[in-house]
Amino acid sequence: MSEGDVRSKRNRRIALLCIATGILIALLAAGFILYSKGQTKVPLPKELTKSVDYTVYYPSSLPEDFSYKPGSAQLNQGGLFYQIANSDDQIIYITEQTVPTNLAMIKSLSGFSPFSVAIGEASLGTQNGVSAAIITTKKTLITINGTQDVPTSTLAHVAKKLREVN
Repeated sequence: MSEGDVRSKRNRRIALLCIATGILIALLAAGFILYSKGQTKVPLPKELTKSVDYTVYYPSSLPEDFSYKPGSAQLNQGGLFYQIANSDDQIIYITEQTVPTNLAMIKSLSGFSPFSVAIGEASLGTQNGVSAAIITTKKTLITINGTQDVPTSTLAHVAKKLREVN
């Protein structure tokens, strides 16, 4: 084999390697972009989420047209409160706190039915004429309710999308 053939083969291998590397980088970038678009950034202030001794949750995606209501997150008597709202003035209130020692009362609420969520046990029902979801995890009790015009299905969506923040 002549020196020209060896050089030609080497140049083809380098060209193929460069093309394969470029394709791999493009695929990784596209995957990252698609993954990032599906994720909701957690707008809760870190100083609040880090100051509690229970796990804090925030939805990985919000219902259509809903977004975090800026400035709504606050701590009050150990509970974390925040709101998400839409342009129609529908508001969803999310409250998180340490799980109480007596969960029997929560599990036996009248008008509530169990439903499946990834983070723990959940019940969905009506509380004082307003739809509500109640979720218990190992460390956190989460209550989700909204204004009267927020459908139960929207609260269920939020509950199913909750993911750990801290």
